[in-house]
Amino acid sequence: MKKIAILFGNDKYDFKWAQLQSAVNDAKALEEKLVNLSFETKSILNSSLGTMATEISDYETVLAGYDVGLFFFAGHGFQFGGLNYLAATDTSFADDRSAAYTSFRLDDVIEAMNRSNVSIKILIIDACRILSVGGSRGIGTGFAPIFAPRGTIIAFATSPGQTAKEKGEHGLFTAAIL
Repeated sequence: MKKIAILFGNDKYDFKWAQLQSAVNDAKALEEKLVNLSFETKSILNSSLGTMATEISDYETVLAGYDVGLFFFAGHGFQFGGLNYLAATDTSFADDRSAAYTSFRLDDVIEAMNRSNVSIKILIIDACRILSVGGSRGIGTGFAPIFAPRGTIIAFATSPGQTAKEKGEHGLFTAAIL
């Protein structure tokens, strides 16, 4: 069985208050475990929106030759307008719409994996952190419910409306997976 994984870890956001401590460590540690499980892997660390888009497009292209495709994201994530977003390092947290326009839609990742016809699709999202914009105004409290196509497993760090936590060198969710 041929297996491939792409892992994103974003710690170093352009907004100083949005810095994380363990998302990059999470991607690196999970990549090491997946290699031991015979996955071909690629980690993309501290990626901009443009880099994320290019890497996910490239990943979709190569997925067709595999039986299992795994997507991992550790970093900031949020819900806006009923859609889920993964924050790139250059995401603008100026307001709700700016954040949505400068982030990557999780639905687009799921659709890319589904178009590839890979048999088993696994998504692991350690990103349900609450983001506060301008003091008391936030851009969401986690991820909205999502539809998973046949053959898809999606693991979220939290339930909708909850927050994920970091403690030490890993997020608590990724630490449990490891």
